[in-house]
Amino acid sequence: MKQDLPFIGVLGIAVVCAVAAVAYLLTGGTETTTAIGVAITGAAVGQIVVVFLLMRHNEKNENLARRLVRDMAGVHSEVRRKTESLQARLDQVDQDSQSQAAMIANGFSDLKSSYTSLQTFMHTQMVKLQTPVASAPVLAKPVIADVVEEPAPERELELAAEPDPFADQILFSLEPIVDVQSGRTAHYRMHLAMMLDNTEMGHDQLLHYAGRVGKRAELDVVALREAFSLLQRLRQRDPQLNIFVNVGPETLADAVSISQIETERQNFGEHATGVVFEMTHSMLAGLSEAGLEGLARLARAGGQFSLTQVSVAGLDLHAMDALNVRYIGLPSASIDASGPSTSLIGFAQMARLSRVNVIITGLSNASLLTKLGSVARLACGPCFAAPRRVKRGMGGAPAQHEMAA
Repeated sequence: MKQDLPFIGVLGIAVVCAVAAVAYLLTGGTETTTAIGVAITGAAVGQIVVVFLLMRHNEKNENLARRLVRDMAGVHSEVRRKTESLQARLDQVDQDSQSQAAMIANGFSDLKSSYTSLQTFMHTQMVKLQTPVASAPVLAKPVIADVVEEPAPERELELAAEPDPFADQILFSLEPIVDVQSGRTAHYRMHLAMMLDNTEMGHDQLLHYAGRVGKRAELDVVALREAFSLLQRLRQRDPQLNIFVNVGPETLADAVSISQIETERQNFGEHATGVVFEMTHSMLAGLSEAGLEGLARLARAGGQFSLTQVSVAGLDLHAMDALNVRYIGLPSASIDASGPSTSLIGFAQMARLSRVNVIITGLSNASLLTKLGSVARLACGPCFAAPRRVKRGMGGAPAQHEMAA
């Protein structure tokens, strides 16, 4: 518009002159020739300016149209390039998905093979376990807690006093739970493993497969029996030390297994509370009525419990106190690198008031040690030490753990 102002000014002057000349003639002016000439000249100049402005604007519009066409062509080219690039990526993702699907299929095949081997192995061992002693070969009996002297009324309870070939296949390890203030080992967590086809099956995998083949209760009883035997030796050095042993929902729901555990606890005497029954928070929430009854039986008998993988938002501390839950495990991932949140500190304070001890589990970042004081005094994980294998039948036990400076 600024470029058109001079032309618009000329057009205005021409129009004013033409209008003034016409007005002069209409009012009876005597210089008619001059007035007519001025009017015609003003009109002609005005028309010329208007035509020039129209041509100028038409040229601008054409240039704008050409620019738009050129830009549209560039956009179309860019869209086509990006579309081709996206299609290439989609093709690559499709190929990767097919490759991953094949790997998953192979993994499921291997998992099925391992599961079948474990099922066959555990079935064979349980058949051996249930074979009468008179017809069975003599087996070396591991050093475990003292067994019941009096015969039990049920066949299943009598098996606890017989040689246990199934227990011989289990590998036991102890993971230290460290007092972060003193650097000393306060308690231990028991880990289980088993050799299958020259491959060691780890703790979580073994517990999972034992549950799948219906042998979890037998596995837990074996682990608890070994824990009582180890604790009897470890408490000679530290009377306050506990061993945490994982128990499954199948074990709590099995009345025979609960009776075996109660018998073992009675044999161990006043230190029976030193074996703490450990389970996950989600498992507690999903227990059946029979499982809740088994848990209540152990709690009424003075058994202590520990919850791991705890979700703070979904935990009722008053209910935990009633169930005799004395330890809760918070994953180290729930603590920010900058330190515990205000809500987590408040929860820890409420836990202490409810007589519940907080343990930070899976701790691998040593820099968090100085920030745990407001939340927990106990911790475990790779930051301290890996689970240590127990030499069975030789009276051996892990030495006390000194926390690295």
